[in-house]
Parts: sequence; structure tokens; C-alpha cells
Amino acid sequence: MKNKYDYILIGASSVSCVVANRLTEDTKTTVLLLEAGNPPNLPKQQRNDK
Repeated sequence: MKNKYDYILIGASSVSCVVANRLTEDTKTTVLLLEAGNPPNLPKQQRNDK
């Protein structure tokens, strides 16, 4: 795993994915796109994946 990235995007929303795609059109650019998701022990009524 790399330790350095040119850009770090937090949250894989539609917009973040488009931005990551555009940034990586330059093959020398490195991008880390992070998405946490729901913790496995979060009660169902508090989850976003209803």
C-alpha cells in the first residue's frame, strides 16, 4: 500500500467518484478514495442501507 497520494477524497459519493476519475486521467496522479460504510454492529434503525 502506498504511503503518499496526490489527492485523498473522503466519502465515495457520486461526485467524489467523478472527481477521482477525472483526477486519474493523468496517469502520474495518485488518488485515494475512502468510504467507511456502516459499522457492522450499528443497530438497523441507524443504518443508511435500509
